[in-house]
Order: sequence, then structure tokens, then C-alpha cells
Amino acid sequence: GIAYDIVKTEEKGDGFVLAKRAAEAGYTTVVAAGGDGTINEIASGLVGTSTVLGIIPVGSGNGLARGLRIPLNYWDACRLILRGESMTIDVGQVCDRYFFATSGIGFDAHVGKIYNEQPGHPRGILPYFQFAVTEFFNYEPREVLLTFNGQTSRHIPFVLTVANGEQYGGGAIIAPGALPNDGLFDIVIIPQSHPLQILAHLPKLFSGTVDTFPHFESHKTN
Repeated sequence: GIAYDIVKTEEKGDGFVLAKRAAEAGYTTVVAAGGDGTINEIASGLVGTSTVLGIIPVGSGNGLARGLRIPLNYWDACRLILRGESMTIDVGQVCDRYFFATSGIGFDAHVGKIYNEQPGHPRGILPYFQFAVTEFFNYEPREVLLTFNGQTSRHIPFVLTVANGEQYGGGAIIAPGALPNDGLFDIVIIPQSHPLQILAHLPKLFSGTVDTFPHFESHKTN
């Protein structure tokens, strides 16, 4: 009972351009069918417009969709879009790029960079974990100067993530309780620790209890 057009992305950057054109043409909703990378591009093209983003999560991680409680079953996701329920969420910006779920500069970002730059591997969670295992014992964190809420502090983090929602994707919850529409970011810091200690506490990422990691820090800031 609705009118719609289907367009396909062919290469990196298409999602942003197509979404921006749709908003300028007066489309009320743009639905992104894909994973976090595709959704990020399309959402970025809609920032500052009145066009609503719909999500059909068919990627491997689906971090933003999970954080927004969007069903992973695509039929259920479509039904949600048809009901017309929407909400306004916060948006982060790093240089000239937006983020909607998380933005990290620690081990998570290091592995993500390798995952994106390494050619030839299949998409999905499994290759990501394989890269994580390969890089784990060789990763050397850098000292970070962090300024927020009028305070400045130094850290050597294994993970430092600015979270707009709870999840990385794939069920990994890095910022328990983080909300995408509270006007705040959650800064999560997991300090550099002995590798065996990190491995011992790794399952907490998937049980929603990562905040019990020794010396875990979380701070809310705008």
C-alpha cells in the first residue's frame, strides 16, 4: 500500500550520494538494506534532513540495528518500517565522517582497519575474529590525551570507544546502558592489561557485563 523505488549501491560512497539525492527529491523515508557500512553511508546522507532512515539489517554485525532494537528478521524489520514508528537519535562526527553507533581508537579500531584494508577475505564476523586473534599479542596501544567534561587525563587504553549505543555488532555490548537519543556519548575505556587477563574477561562483551572488567571506565559527555 505504499509507493517506493529500489536503487542499488554499486561501489563505496554510493549510499551517501543516493540518500542525499532522495532527501533533496522529497522522499519521506529512505530504507537501507545492508550492514553497518552501508547503513552508515546512507544515514550520513540524511543527517540534517527531515527524511527518515529505515533499516533492514542484512549485514554480519548489524550493530546499529541491534542497538536500536530493530528486528534482525527482515520481514519483521519491514513491518516495523510500515508501522511508521520513528525516533530522533544523536550523531557523532570525527573529522568529516559521521558515526551513529560507536567510534573507537583502540584495538577494535585497529582490527577494523585491517579487516577493511585486507583484500580477498569473505565478509562476516568470522574473518574479523581471525584478524583479532592474529593481531592480539602484537598490538601496542598508544598513549591518549582525553578531554571531556572540562577535564583532561592520560590513558593507555586497550579499547577506547565513544559510544552512541550499546553495541559494536555481532552481539558484542561495549557500553551497557548507552542510549542513542539521550544527547550524550558514553566514553568507554578498557585499560591495557595482561593479555591473559583480557582473554579471561572477553566473554563479558557478549554477556552485557563488560563494565565489570578490572579498572573499566565509562563516562557520559556531550
